Amino acid sequence: MTNVTLAQHVSVPRRTILAGAAAAAALAATGIGHAQAEPGRNRRLINNGVAECILIHQPDASADLLTAITDLADRFEQVTGARPEVSTDPEATARTRIYLGFIGPGAGPHLSAKVNSLFADGFLITPFLDTVTVIGRLEGGTINGIHEFVERYLGVVSLLPTTVGDHIPTSPTIEIPKAELRSEPAFAMRCFSPMNQAPGEGPYPQMTTWAARNRLQGLNHNAPLAFHHNLFSLFLPSKYADRPELYANGKVPASDTTTTGWQPAFTNPETVSVAVAEIVAALTAEPDLTTFSLGVNDGAGYEVGFVPDDYYRWVNDVIAGVRAELGDREITYGLLAYRQVEPVPSFDLDPAVVPFFTEERLAWADDDLRAASQALLQQWQQRAAGLGLYDYLYGGSYLIPRMHVGVTADAYRWAAEHGVIAQYAEVYPAWGEGPKNWVLAKLQWDPSLDEEELTAQWCTLAVGAAAAPSLLNYYSFFQEFWETRAVDSPWFVPGSTYQGFNTLPRYLELLEPEEIEQCQTWIDQAVAAADTAAQQARADALARTWQYYRASALSYPRPVDQPTTPAEAQAILQDAADHTAERVELAEERTVLEAEFQADPLLIMTLRPSRYPQLAWSGWNPSEFWAVAGYLRTQEPDGGPVTTEAERLAAEHPAATGRAVAQSVLDARAVGSLTVNSSFETAGATTAEAPPWRNLERSTQTRGSARDTSQAATGEASAVVTGRGWGGPSQLVPAAHGFSQLVVSYRATTGNVASLQFGTDLLDATGTIRGTVRSAVRSLTRDGEWHQLVVNGEIPANISGRDITDISVVMLVESPADIEVHLDDIELYVAPRPEL
Repeated sequence: MTNVTLAQHVSVPRRTILAGAAAAAALAATGIGHAQAEPGRNRRLINNGVAECILIHQPDASADLLTAITDLADRFEQVTGARPEVSTDPEATARTRIYLGFIGPGAGPHLSAKVNSLFADGFLITPFLDTVTVIGRLEGGTINGIHEFVERYLGVVSLLPTTVGDHIPTSPTIEIPKAELRSEPAFAMRCFSPMNQAPGEGPYPQMTTWAARNRLQGLNHNAPLAFHHNLFSLFLPSKYADRPELYANGKVPASDTTTTGWQPAFTNPETVSVAVAEIVAALTAEPDLTTFSLGVNDGAGYEVGFVPDDYYRWVNDVIAGVRAELGDREITYGLLAYRQVEPVPSFDLDPAVVPFFTEERLAWADDDLRAASQALLQQWQQRAAGLGLYDYLYGGSYLIPRMHVGVTADAYRWAAEHGVIAQYAEVYPAWGEGPKNWVLAKLQWDPSLDEEELTAQWCTLAVGAAAAPSLLNYYSFFQEFWETRAVDSPWFVPGSTYQGFNTLPRYLELLEPEEIEQCQTWIDQAVAAADTAAQQARADALARTWQYYRASALSYPRPVDQPTTPAEAQAILQDAADHTAERVELAEERTVLEAEFQADPLLIMTLRPSRYPQLAWSGWNPSEFWAVAGYLRTQEPDGGPVTTEAERLAAEHPAATGRAVAQSVLDARAVGSLTVNSSFETAGATTAEAPPWRNLERSTQTRGSARDTSQAATGEASAVVTGRGWGGPSQLVPAAHGFSQLVVSYRATTGNVASLQFGTDLLDATGTIRGTVRSAVRSLTRDGEWHQLVVNGEIPANISGRDITDISVVMLVESPADIEVHLDDIELYVAPRPEL
């Protein structure tokens, strides 16, 4: 892996780099569109379709710079019909010579000093006499300047990936102001995953091109900091297996490919010597390498009694050791300050360290969470010379447009004022989110811009002035939805590093049917009002994404409350009988659309929802099914009005699906729980055992569960989950296939800050997990009372061609500190899905 660092891409004194965004206080406003002609004050580059300029670069220009220069020439031709010549001759004859990446003959005075004072990959566009110079102190700055030139002076805007996303105006004449433009980013690092490679490369080449045109960097290409999980590369078992003392608790990883779940023994001084030797060897082998990641391995595995100071003292000692070996060579060290190593150390970090803080900044929509997070970062600001933020802007696996640029813009503005120099985000976009990623890219360069104006500007450029108000209404609706309603809903889990992008999409429960239809109206209006062919193509593409979002929202198996009266049960049954066929069709539609999107470089879902069991469904609603079946089982074991109505519908409903729904709930009355010892009443060899329950093997070492007789929801016993970390009791049962319902009761006391996710892992004959049916992660109510939770789902007979033979019932309690949570009456019911 080739890592490029701040020292390479921001090669000014580190005190300037690490002073944060405040060092670049004056940020140029971004303008879009052709420069307005001002006689005597503008320089003409294209005159009525004839090029009067020449593009000049040095003979040794890199592939990246040549790509940007070709892009510039292409854009000139697309806008004006004239393509300027590209040359390496700095004295080539032309009315205007445009120097790209160097200071040519006749360029402006004092230009070299101005260039050397630029922050990070900022740039200058300097017209002077018969020249224009586009240049950065770093090559990335020059490339950014070229893309700014294209957008500001030619009016070409890369709104979305692919040519569909290009807004390209036409004009036979291009003039630019003679005034110098200086622009510098607020953050030295700006990366969106998975757009991590060079423009036009990687698994999403259209997206990496879009990213470069919007002044983003590629993490694996030209980003100035390495910071990800990396300590596994310094302590390969193939080299150090005979030295278990180098590993936490003496546990040597199974192989060199075991990169998670373990750490070095930070308190052993020998690990410092090993790390120094390994880093020096890596830096010596790559003389241009100016960054190295000291990020901990993922998945815990720390020494018993570990405290964060152990790690940060180790980091300081390793850097000091490398510096002693390499002298003045400037290396910047990134790392991930998350989970176990998020607490502030009691001493200053070496000034070469940039810690990244992992949190989904959408949480800052909550006042208390924002205040707590900002307080922590301000404490860290006193210990580290510069900070990085690691965000989760996921779009690809969300089932409606995830628009939240308001709260994110506020986070960027705060960050720019508080020592943050680097931004990284896992985006994995779905481009049905429209302006979101374009707006955020703009704000990472200049957070002083107004996100609402940028959003409106994007909509206008995308679909035209007449269609823009409808499209703006559409995205504004979803911005309010995510920043207010979603954060205030049970879907949102406070304190979570990131929200459940791949778990049960309970946010869909917040959408009312009339709101879905209103969104349909806005999209229809935008499509109808789009003017040019290009605008129509973009409107049509966004409409196709809405088609998927709409099918997802309407087919989603919404939970229903357990009925308490015959009338309530009959209403649920009637609704299921009348509408299941339509929902099945919509579920099939979303499956077809997802498959079609995967072949489209614009609409492709980078996190394909169907890969996550909780985001795939058949259109049948297990919650409706179990609401009625449960009512019949508990309230009408010997028959009653709901039973009679179900029998009538099973015989007389006009739709085959309706008849099948009614008959299936009648058949489910005899279904019993698959779990054994559900209430933990039967003890094992010791009173703390309740076979066949056991603590889930992959629970963290600090999480335990046992039988307990001090509390019970029913009977005399329950399970108590103790310690900290993640995990809890589990039980393996033979598989049954169809609609599933898992019920659990829990009790948490005041002070127990914990969350619970519960469900079933679906195993094949080899014991491999092929899928899951789980609840959303839920913050526990801490009032000392018993609460019952239910998750409904479907268990298929096979997944990806593998038969499901066993079901593991799992209770996953997560807490940052020691807790005590009781669980009881864990019952799993599975009934066959109706055959049509």
